[in-house]
Amino acid sequence: MRQKLALLLSSEHGGYQIPKALESFLKIPLSVLKSHRGFDRGALEMALAFSKKLKVPLQFQTYSRLLIDSNRSFDHHHLFSKYSQKLSLPQRQQVFVKYHQSYWEKNRSRIKSLLKKYDFVLHLSVHSFTPELKGIRRKNFIGLLYDPASSGEKNFCLVWKQKLKTEISPQKIRMNFPYLGKSNSLVTSFRKEFGTERYLGIELEMNQALLNKPVYWNFLKSFLPQSLSQAIETFKQAE
Repeated sequence: MRQKLALLLSSEHGGYQIPKALESFLKIPLSVLKSHRGFDRGALEMALAFSKKLKVPLQFQTYSRLLIDSNRSFDHHHLFSKYSQKLSLPQRQQVFVKYHQSYWEKNRSRIKSLLKKYDFVLHLSVHSFTPELKGIRRKNFIGLLYDPASSGEKNFCLVWKQKLKTEISPQKIRMNFPYLGKSNSLVTSFRKEFGTERYLGIELEMNQALLNKPVYWNFLKSFLPQSLSQAIETFKQAE
């Protein structure tokens, strides 16, 4: 039976902006802001490619995770970085409302609206990861993060992996790596809020080393959205 499925796209670590009024308080070196600590290099660029090719609106955040991490729940101990923890309580409250709460509410409202019209909402959160962390090299190109307890998410990722394998070596695609799909994030919080019967929260992780291969990166900006579209069609038929 063909099911009605809506796609929601988001990118939580799309930039390394810091509000001008807070620059002198935070004093974050530009080299740190532009590193993997400050944002997900290439994530917003890829998310925009998904949005353009699939004609789906994109929710994105361009303020640095070192200001406030838009991919962490309000009670997470790393919501504020070691830099932003120096802000006064009123400043942190203002940052939370303006840059975190408002972003989450935009995504929440969109999901509620889509669930009124569709059988499922597939939320794809687009991220990237540094190719080396703490001396450990990460050789895979793509990571698909999902909750193993959600049969819908697991099945969708298996379908998408099959589509990806037509152009990407299976060894370069890993499930729930470099992070676990059930770790604290925007989509894991929304799973709890909306349930897993109709909400599917998937995180796409891409190796930032791919950006050093411009021709291949440009190919992926076309292929990844195409493969996602194909996976959605296959998934709708199977459910």
